[in-house]
Amino acid sequence: MALNRSAQSTNTEMPPPARWAGAFLLAAAMFATAAVMAFGSLGLQSPWGWAFALMAVLTLLGWFVGRRQQARLRTIARDAGAKQRSLLGLNAVASVLILLVVLVGVNYIAARRHKTFDLTKNRINSLAPQTYSALEKMPRPVKLIYVYAAPIGGQPDATDASLLNAFKNASDKVTVEYVNAQVEQLKYAGLKLSSFSGAPLLVVELQGRKSTPKPGQAPSDRREVPLIDEQNITSAVLKLTNPKPQILYFLTGHGELNPREAAAVAGMNQAAAALTMQNYTIRTLELMQAKATVPADAAAIVAVAPKVDLSPQEEKLLRQYSAARGRLVLLLNPTPTPLPRWKSLLASLGIEMLNGLVDDPVQSPQASSQILIGALDVERHPLLQGVSGHVLLPGVVPLQPTDKAPGGLNVTSLFDSSPQSQVRPFPGTSMQARRGPFVLAATIERSATDTASGGATRVVVVSNAAFATDQSISLFGNSSFLSATVNWVAGNDALVSIPPKPPLTNTIEMNDSTRAFVVLFSLFAAPVCVLILGTIVWWQRR
Repeated sequence: MALNRSAQSTNTEMPPPARWAGAFLLAAAMFATAAVMAFGSLGLQSPWGWAFALMAVLTLLGWFVGRRQQARLRTIARDAGAKQRSLLGLNAVASVLILLVVLVGVNYIAARRHKTFDLTKNRINSLAPQTYSALEKMPRPVKLIYVYAAPIGGQPDATDASLLNAFKNASDKVTVEYVNAQVEQLKYAGLKLSSFSGAPLLVVELQGRKSTPKPGQAPSDRREVPLIDEQNITSAVLKLTNPKPQILYFLTGHGELNPREAAAVAGMNQAAAALTMQNYTIRTLELMQAKATVPADAAAIVAVAPKVDLSPQEEKLLRQYSAARGRLVLLLNPTPTPLPRWKSLLASLGIEMLNGLVDDPVQSPQASSQILIGALDVERHPLLQGVSGHVLLPGVVPLQPTDKAPGGLNVTSLFDSSPQSQVRPFPGTSMQARRGPFVLAATIERSATDTASGGATRVVVVSNAAFATDQSISLFGNSSFLSATVNWVAGNDALVSIPPKPPLTNTIEMNDSTRAFVVLFSLFAAPVCVLILGTIVWWQRR
């Protein structure tokens, strides 16, 4: 108590400059910061800047005088609480050591058990639940090797790197490696890539036992992904864990488009490449032969733009197939040729096919009212969750659901035309006027529990086939719609709802004065605020 009185009396006997030396120093720092910000924002001729600079010099002089007076008046008194302060010091040291141990332990656990929080608007750093499920089922670890070509110091694409980091953080079985083909030439040569042309390429490699490929075949424990997005990477992982590909049979014999045949005008080379990348084998199927049957290994049967009608035998086989375990993809194109048996097949699935073209002045681009845009609404059906945008349909066959779907089938419209749409008949033909809305694409399904009707059925009917050709597949969400359609029909639901996520860029426009203010504030004002808070705490505890 006597010591406190002595300290208080000594403090009251100090002259004002010595008593307020700390305040003078704090004021000098604040005025100096204000002067720097004024000069930087308003220019060197600013009177405010010179005024703040003068006040900084005066307060710094006051601090110097006060410190000199404190030096003269300083006395040394025996500290009766030295032992107590020693114990407090030891307690502080122990607390710091415990805090360091906790921090090291937390970082050690975090380095092995990643937990990330995606706060981006379009969830660019998050993966789909199907991807997490595929990663959990991997029998062995997987290495993602990102190959790119850049000069020394060049970095991988930021969007690709973010996606690969998301895969790495999703599972302990995933590792990521980056190889610059121009800099690390030996490592690049050791990869023995077959499709690298300079654009970024991802190699998905299953670790562990190495396979010896046959001549002319790719190794079974690795896949090359030229188009780097979540769906293609997940597809490559599924190929490695389930190496046996599914088979798609494309129907022939009716003038259909065939992905295995090159066409100069309306080819399907890009569609074939996309389906092959997702672990499908493409074959053709002709049902005209006397003893023809639908192959038992068919994941789905696809008919693209038929121009000739079915034979009675073909219609019967397709009806039996759809009634039992049918997996059909029917992509239609307008044709003036009568197709009564195709219409009969569609009627057995709950869809009525009309003659002519759909003319829609509301839901069309300005170039043509017969080119329709199917507006995406992902709430309609799970298939649409894998579509990245609206679908462009160049020329649409008018479709409408029948009054009652036969055999317990459930018909769901994916895209519709507007109520103002109508049917335009082909030249030289006549038909009764019909107004919309018309079905642009629909799913037809029967659950496997409906055993009385023959079991599971999945069919997709699209009123246009040109969206899948090389001229249109890269427009809007056409490519993702084709992939999602085939995946859903074939039962690969794990790949349906993984649409690509384009990055969003948000920018802030600032003029030169505002930019200078922000820079100076972050460099000077923010540290000074911290200094002020620290000084206030010290002043109250001294």
